[in-house]
Amino acid sequence: MAEKRGVCDWNTIDVSRQDVIDPETGEIMGKRKRKKILRFQKSRAERPAKRQAYREKRREKRRLETKKRKEFEEKMIKEGRVEELKELRLQKKKEREAVHFRSREEMKEIIDKSPIVVIDLSFDDYMSTRQAASLSTQIRYCYGTLMRTKTPFQLWLCGMDEMNGKTPKVLKKDSGYDRWLMKKSSKSYMDEFDQKKLVYLTADSETILSELNPDDIYIIGGIVDKNIHKGLCKSIAAKQKIRTAQLPISQYLVGSTRKVITVNQVFSILVKFREIGDWGKAFIEVMPPRKGFSLRKDTESSSLSSKKEIAPEKLN
Repeated sequence: MAEKRGVCDWNTIDVSRQDVIDPETGEIMGKRKRKKILRFQKSRAERPAKRQAYREKRREKRRLETKKRKEFEEKMIKEGRVEELKELRLQKKKEREAVHFRSREEMKEIIDKSPIVVIDLSFDDYMSTRQAASLSTQIRYCYGTLMRTKTPFQLWLCGMDEMNGKTPKVLKKDSGYDRWLMKKSSKSYMDEFDQKKLVYLTADSETILSELNPDDIYIIGGIVDKNIHKGLCKSIAAKQKIRTAQLPISQYLVGSTRKVITVNQVFSILVKFREIGDWGKAFIEVMPPRKGFSLRKDTESSSLSSKKEIAPEKLN
């Protein structure tokens, strides 16, 4: 399906000529816009190869996991632990069924009793239509993660402008949007929750999040801006006098200096940490390989930075 930008199709514009006419304005296109369209066309051309490479990596990962599992099972059989292996297989099967065969009512009951995570959707004015569409995709990924996990959060969308908001407009195109098991509110999180419980997650915070407190409410900034509005979430939190924290990325990972990650990646990391209780493993499982991260060799729970830490009671 063709990608649209404004009233013209960026896929069909020949930007190799300097005198190309901008279909949107009727005037000669500026150098900056030609470069932007060229980057878009290049990205579209490379997408099939990237998808194929991603699929091959996934197949290789599954192959290695299968090989590892078979080697483990063969070892148990050689050691005469057949009954233990049968019990382990049965336990794994029950765990999978517990997730895949939960009814909507059961899932709703679990979610309603879970700790709260908020996605702040008050940033529509800072984003283009394209960026809002990207954010909407990230929120869909969040919901998919929510429905698959054994340890869900209660996910809220706050600050929504249902009538005129760019992001809600895209989200509403999803046929199941009205039935999503997540709370939606036009009010700010400041109006919905106790201010003392709020913790805004931002890479600009000086506080490291070392544990998750079940009584705290964690806020993820719903914005896609390619780091244009640096420090925006921290600034808003400071004005509202609520706490901030950053995920301990640099304490557990090496290979990239970029700590700003997508909304769905932040949510998935929180979910995975709550499930396994290990930041390092949570990061590695969630972070895409293309970001170039790897686990620090000296990573231990005691090796956190000397920065202040939020280390309240661990989630059950």
